[in-house]
Order: sequence, then structure tokens, then C-alpha cells
Amino acid sequence: MTWAYVLRDRQILKVSIPLSIEDKLVPPHVWDTSPKYFVYGGLVFTALTKKFVKGKMGTSDGTPVFLLNYVEQGRFQEEEDDEIVLLSSILASDVTIGYEAAPSVVVSVQGEKVQNLSQLAFLIETSKDPFITFVLEIQGSRNLPLILDRKDAKRVTKDILEKHRIRSDRSLHYKLLHSPFSS
Repeated sequence: MTWAYVLRDRQILKVSIPLSIEDKLVPPHVWDTSPKYFVYGGLVFTALTKKFVKGKMGTSDGTPVFLLNYVEQGRFQEEEDDEIVLLSSILASDVTIGYEAAPSVVVSVQGEKVQNLSQLAFLIETSKDPFITFVLEIQGSRNLPLILDRKDAKRVTKDILEKHRIRSDRSLHYKLLHSPFSS
């Protein structure tokens, strides 16, 4: 809450103005924090930020228009922890052969709508199904399925982390979740 003086009907009035933080779905600025990520079977997930989009703009593959739309729409969070989860890249492995769906927005995992990166990790790690099914939104296509064999994905994750010199399968933001691959 802050105060301001305004002139109304030739009188100076002191009015209170409530202040609030903008809770945009795609945060315009992220300071003093490392990127959020989660790696599973060669799939690298992160939360969409304006910084991510700006970083992609200068690259040869460019920024997909649909990601720019998420940034420019300026939508607000419906729930406190809402964020747009991206499949930001796919690291080569025998599990990911033929997959080229990055970057894309993760719509659901195991049939459940994805609210944030933490929930995505939870849905993957608690699934007992033999296959993990992701539904993605990619440039020009919505509801594109990507399916990984759960056991194979779990098997290759440690090797992928070592090969790419990634210390942990998740960022510090998610260390509270159990990680069998963290050092």
C-alpha cells in the first residue's frame, strides 16, 4: 500500500493505492536465480521465461512464433505456481532417437494437465505405467504425443547426465523432490 496526493474539485486529497506484484504466466525478468530444469531420459524441461525466448532469437533455429505469442500475450497466472513448461531440448540417446519436438510446450503428462515444472517431475517419478506419455504443443501442431518407455528412460538418464556433464537431473529449485541421479 502506498499513498498519493490528488487534486479533486480543487481540493488536495490523500488517497491510498494498493500495490501488487504482477504474476505473469511468463515472467518478464528473472534475477539472482539459476534456470529451472528437469532432465528425464534425454528430455530437458524448463519453465518458459522471456530470457529463454530472447536467447533463442539470436540462434540459427530462431524462436518459434508460438513461444513469442506466450510472451507477448501477457497472460497472468491462475494459480500461484502456474508456469509454462517447455521441452527445451532433446539430448541424444537410444531412447530419444527420432524425436525432434524441441522446443515445445508440455500440455500434459500421463493425461494430467501440467501446471508447473515441479508437478511435471512429480507426475513422471510417481507413475507406475510402463510408458510415460507427454502431450506437446509444437509450432503449428497441438496435442502431439511423445512416448517414452519408463524403464529405458530411467536407465539412460544417469549416462546422459554424465555424458553432458550435468551434475543433477534437476535444478536446485527441485532438490526437495527425490533424485536418484543427484550428486
